[in-house]
Amino acid sequence: MFDQPTPANDNTAPSWEAMLAPGDIVSFRFPMSERKATGERPKARPCLVLEVGQVGQLTLATLAYGTTSNGKANRGRDLVVAVDEEITSAGITGPTRFVGIRRVMVPIGHSAFNLAHRDTPVLGHLSGGAFEAMQNLRARFQAERDMAAEFRDAKRLARHASRTLPDGRRDMLTPDLLMGDC
Repeated sequence: MFDQPTPANDNTAPSWEAMLAPGDIVSFRFPMSERKATGERPKARPCLVLEVGQVGQLTLATLAYGTTSNGKANRGRDLVVAVDEEITSAGITGPTRFVGIRRVMVPIGHSAFNLAHRDTPVLGHLSGGAFEAMQNLRARFQAERDMAAEFRDAKRLARHASRTLPDGRRDMLTPDLLMGDC
């Protein structure tokens, strides 16, 4: 009389792939070049997801290498997670340095994502000051990409000495104009 019907098992919960976002910490076998050098699978490490985006039908994630080493190697554009609450939120075991110059862009379904007998490689998510530092780092990378694109455009224009202005006149592009020294 008081039996409740058992709800059907619907797998409508989004997968980790659909939920992956900048600031997530994932377990990923990085650097992949270790396999070439040693023949062994690289060690699964915590990696910071910096970007997630689409290229055609492919979803890609940009990951930054995580390390506990404080040595001089692999330095540049670092983001350090060292505050106890941030360490807990990130799902890491201790202070970790994410090396922004050691990034890799991989498809979401890449075999190097380490599930470690779980349904997800996501260990946690940045919080507090670490999250703000990541946003600043992402802004810096975007600014560098924008500057590189402008430089490529300027080089392309330099190969074609004249250009058509919006009013139909043709104008010569001089080195001063290219360098912004007007």
